Amino acid sequence: MEADLILGFNGIRETFRSRVTSDPEALTIESRLVKGPFSHLENHWRFEPTDAGCVIDFKVDFVFKSRVLGAVVEPLFMTAQRRLVQAFEDRAHALYGVNREGGKGVASAKPVARALQDI
Repeated sequence: MEADLILGFNGIRETFRSRVTSDPEALTIESRLVKGPFSHLENHWRFEPTDAGCVIDFKVDFVFKSRVLGAVVEPLFMTAQRRLVQAFEDRAHALYGVNREGGKGVASAKPVARALQDI
């Protein structure tokens, strides 16, 4: 699947497209730049089942093509990435609830694998 994202800040708007692939068996999601203002952009999600729920390992690596644009937009992009992770966590909590130990998390990796099949 390909996904578009628009970043906007103080009159600056940048659009980029990424190719997103999921592997339900490996419990991973990978995203790579197709086009946009980056010379490099990759996101990696890995879901690791635990007794208390599921640990999510998220990594993003990016470099803007333009140093000037990077200096202006990079803080915004980091904020957007934090919001993305927060939205993901909020949705997981809404769908799968809170584990018995009182912490937030997915009860097992099976719902995550089912969700990854929908990507």
